[in-house]
Amino acid sequence: MSVHSCQGPLHYVSQQSQVEALAQNIEPGIRVALDTEADSLHHYYEKVCLIQLSFASHHYIVDPLAKVRVEPLLEKLAQCTLVIHGADYDLRMLRRQWGFEAHQLFDTMCAAQLLGYEELGLASLVKRCCGVTLCKSGQRADWSRRPLSPKLIEYATNDSRYLLCVAERLEHELRIRGRVEWHREMCQRILENVKCHNTARSEARQWRVKGWHTLKSSRAHAILRELWQWREREAQHADLPPFRILGNEVLVRLAAWTEATSAGDSLPDFIPPHLASSARRLESLRRAVEHARALPPEKWPRPSHVNCK
Repeated sequence: MSVHSCQGPLHYVSQQSQVEALAQNIEPGIRVALDTEADSLHHYYEKVCLIQLSFASHHYIVDPLAKVRVEPLLEKLAQCTLVIHGADYDLRMLRRQWGFEAHQLFDTMCAAQLLGYEELGLASLVKRCCGVTLCKSGQRADWSRRPLSPKLIEYATNDSRYLLCVAERLEHELRIRGRVEWHREMCQRILENVKCHNTARSEARQWRVKGWHTLKSSRAHAILRELWQWREREAQHADLPPFRILGNEVLVRLAAWTEATSAGDSLPDFIPPHLASSARRLESLRRAVEHARALPPEKWPRPSHVNCK
């Protein structure tokens, strides 16, 4: 596939008739480049906001927020080989929201890993395989907002526009190096892991945020767990991702501070200004700290539950 063939027309799909027509255009067994955009950086209850598809030199932006049913489209995609860069997240989101299950996958990130590439990002692969420099200005966009600007639509389109070209180049190199079967096995494991993934992870694991192992006592782990629960409640209430309430590093640091201090002490200076500026949230945090500090030993996690694995 030439880079020129990647420059085909763009179709914005926001009506049910358009979804149906797109589904009819997809022949079973073909390769379809797929990407999604979600709003996990801006909302607690993350959702798929766009589905980008590229095949037969055409590119499609499907807008699930336009109150269209995408199930007919997903039924056809399940019969295709999906070309995705770092497929795990996209497939988990599609499965969680619509029960979608892919059966054939070509993951370009896995291919790059098998080929020993040092730079695995999509932009790097597009530059290397297609000679095209992608704009990264939409990486932190809130994809739930409408209308989307022309720049964001272009950014989203480019995430699938060059994938088939990249996959073709990578597959050729995999074949030369005798690693096609290795790649197939890696992709199959991704599909199996997505299928078996339990989206409702147990709380016993969720509170173990990055850096939790630096806390050495069961009491400190119990405090961290309580503070994590407080952060979840606040994030849900505000419909914000938890890191927008309190970052993991501060959360762990606060747990260590709570263990080392006494009841009634003022909150530490490292509490971020955006949290300190909310009187209600700050008072809520104070109560959570005091509750965590007073937890009796029988409420602490058992040592077998806190060992690093």
